Amino acid sequence: MIIAVTGLPGTGKTTFARSLAHAVGTIHLNTDIVRHLLHMRGRYQPEDKARVYDALFTKLEDAIKLGKHVVVDGTFYSSELRTRLREVGDKHDIPVTWIELQADEEVIRKRVVRHREYSEADFDAYQAVKAQYEPIKCMHLVLRSDRMTPGEMTKTALSFLNIEPAEMDKSKS
Repeated sequence: MIIAVTGLPGTGKTTFARSLAHAVGTIHLNTDIVRHLLHMRGRYQPEDKARVYDALFTKLEDAIKLGKHVVVDGTFYSSELRTRLREVGDKHDIPVTWIELQADEEVIRKRVVRHREYSEADFDAYQAVKAQYEPIKCMHLVLRSDRMTPGEMTKTALSFLNIEPAEMDKSKS
């Protein structure tokens, strides 16, 4: 299974995705960490974003080939990126489930001023991505990170996914 965590900058994608990956006993891939590993911090031109997503998809394919389930997080702001992820799932006969995080803009404004290990997104970046963010058209779970704790969101996601904690990890044993 591929669990894709999407949303605007500052919505809490990475915090939630790490919690969810831990709960299901699988790996977590993240666009900000990929950008860091590629030494591309501060580079957000379209060709830079494409390179980061290309590397993310390569890491995803590598994990799938090893028989891993994956929680992947990034803005996935365009239908093109979402289609590409679905195509990876289709290619490997693996379902892709989408979880979108949302939060009120004032909460995001406060969050993005805090230092985060990998994310560089500030409020200007939030607004830029918001202007480009295309609505998700497939069935997906929406979680409000400004109204729920990461633990509550993880519990809700596990219920939505119909998974017991660490069930995926046990299935690969």
